Parts: sequence; C-alpha cells; structure tokens
Amino acid sequence: MASARPAKKARTESDVGSPTKGELAFEPVPLHFKVPHGIFIHEATSVAVDSKDNCYCFNRGNMPVLVFDPDGNLIRMWGNTTPFEGTLETSDPYGNRSSRWIGTEFVRPHAITIDHEDNVWLVDDMANSITKCTATGERLMMLGPDGFVTTDKAEMLKIAGTVLPTHEEAQSGKMFNRPTDIAVHPKTGELFVTDGYGNSRVHRLKADGTHIMSWGSSGTDAGQFAIPHNVAISPGDDRIIVADRENSRVQLFDLDGNHCESWPIHRAVSVAVDGDRIYVAEQGATSRVHKGKGFQVPDLKTWTANIGHRIGIYTVSGERLCAIGSPLPGERPEQFNWLHGIAVDSKGDLYAAEVSFCECGKHQQPHARELVSLRKWRCCT
Repeated sequence: MASARPAKKARTESDVGSPTKGELAFEPVPLHFKVPHGIFIHEATSVAVDSKDNCYCFNRGNMPVLVFDPDGNLIRMWGNTTPFEGTLETSDPYGNRSSRWIGTEFVRPHAITIDHEDNVWLVDDMANSITKCTATGERLMMLGPDGFVTTDKAEMLKIAGTVLPTHEEAQSGKMFNRPTDIAVHPKTGELFVTDGYGNSRVHRLKADGTHIMSWGSSGTDAGQFAIPHNVAISPGDDRIIVADRENSRVQLFDLDGNHCESWPIHRAVSVAVDGDRIYVAEQGATSRVHKGKGFQVPDLKTWTANIGHRIGIYTVSGERLCAIGSPLPGERPEQFNWLHGIAVDSKGDLYAAEVSFCECGKHQQPHARELVSLRKWRCCT
C-alpha cells in the first residue's frame, strides 16, 4: 500500500478525458515495459506494485509472473519451468477454444495483490485457488474450496496448475467458486476475497486462511452483487471497496460487511487505493449496438464513444477528480482496450493490465494476435 499524499485540487468536469489539463495530470509512457523476445504475455490480467515500486504483471502467457523495475526492465519472472515447449488446446470458462502453455503453474491467471509485507497473492479463478508467494515466487500458502489451506511445499507444488474442484452449486455462497481477487488488511493481515464468477460473495478470512464470515448474494440491491470482480481496502477508514462490475458500481462496506454506500461507475472492474485517492478502472460496453463495425482494431474507432475504457480518480467521498484514457478503445498509448487490473506506485504513477486478447485480439483477421495489454501512465503533478 503506497503512502498517503496531500489531496490535490479536482479538475472540472469539462476537463475530464484530457490527461494533461488541470492540477492532477497524467501522461502515457509508450513502450515502457521491456519484454524480451521469447516471452509472450498473451494478455496481462492484473498488476501490482511492491515497496520498491517494482511492477508485477500476472498474465496468461508462457511466463505467468513478470517483474519489472521502475524503469521497465524485466528483473525476474516465474510460474513456468518449461516456457518454450509450446501450447495445448483447451477451452475457457465460456466454451471458447483457447490455448495454455505447457508447464504453466496456473490454470487461468486472474488477479495479483502485494501486501504490506511484500508478499505476492495470486488468484487463479478457474483453479479455484489463491497462492501466497514471496517476492521471488516461493510458495508460502495456498487457499482452495471448502476452507482448504496448505503450507506444505510438496503439496503446493503437486497441485499448482490443477483445478481444485468445488463441491457446491453455483451461487451457493460457499468458498470458493471461481474467486476473482483478494485484499490484505495492512494491520491485521486479514484477507478479503471476492468470490465473483461462481458466487456473489465476499469472504473474510484470518491471516492463516481460517474463515471468519461472508456476505453478499446475487442481485442489484445494496449489498448484493453481479460479479464482485475486484476488492481493495481503504485503511484510513477500514472500508472494503468492491468493484461490482455488472451492476456498474463500486460498493463500500465496513469490515463486518455492513453496506456503507455505493458509487455508480460504468462496469467498475478494478480498484486501487493510494492514501486519500481511490482509482477505479472501467471496462467497455457489452451491448453489440455500441460496438460499431466489429472487433478489428481499425474498426474500434466506429464504436460509440465515451463508454468505459478509462480510469477515474476519486476522493474517499466519491468525488471524481479526473479520468484518464480516450473516448474510444485501441492500442495507441493514450487509449485503453478492456481494462482488467490497475495499480499505483509511490510516485502516483499508474499501471494497467488489459484482457485485450480474449475481448478483441482473438477476433482479428486473418488470424488472432496478441494486442497491447500492459501500460504505464506517469503522474505529472
């Protein structure tokens, strides 16, 4: 968790969308990440920043965890001991044909969190598992369905990259059924898990993985969820912030799951907290009528403008200070293309991961291709 900085003056609504106007300004940093040939990101799903401002990228390529220093140099990586052995055909949770690199230790990378002690938490939604690692990838603990917890290194190695079966029906409320994210309380070490694809729940666990309580159900009322996709903690007031994606809102709760308030934000997909600022990423439209001529990159300019594909910066009371991004999705440095995870470093610089392949890249003609999916924006003020 980055340290707090003094609040900065809000921009007017007329400035929103322009990344360089007003007192709070950001600019894209093109080609920041130096990824060597032979490493294929495929698509970045999530990003996190440690106490040294190193950026960790959890991705669906042949090396699931990539770690970059503040200058964008790749300094270490882990998650696959055989990254050059090719792929196997598989299917994603929606029945689409997909590929998976041989040897990868994760079934479907989804979210990454770095806690106050620089431990790395990796959420694999299809595997129904969450792995706690050191900054160099040594496994410390794994969490799974039905309260499963292990710290045995041999057992963790054996089950890495496999699906831990859930014995419950979808929306049963019992953990886990395709978890989406985790947040760690910086004082107590308690864990807050959004169980978002097969459930509509938030689970509160002790630091050792013991279940404390859960809250939430499917629905659109306050305290209900339609894919709780991401979670963060505002340590100043001990509020749990949940990106309730398909309800197009962020919901805020106290530590016991009592609903405090909701903020309407279009397809809120990821949340990051830095002192007195809350950053929320928005995904694009789901309606076909907003998608113009289709998914070919040149056709993205025909989509309906100003619907998602941006990051908003808010005060702790929900006032939007500014938003960065462009009116339309795309691969240019100033654009976003299916945001999925965001992080902020100690300087206020932003990092973004996008699931651009599964939403757009797979539709390219004459064949699918990897699109831009990992970005940095520099804070200029």
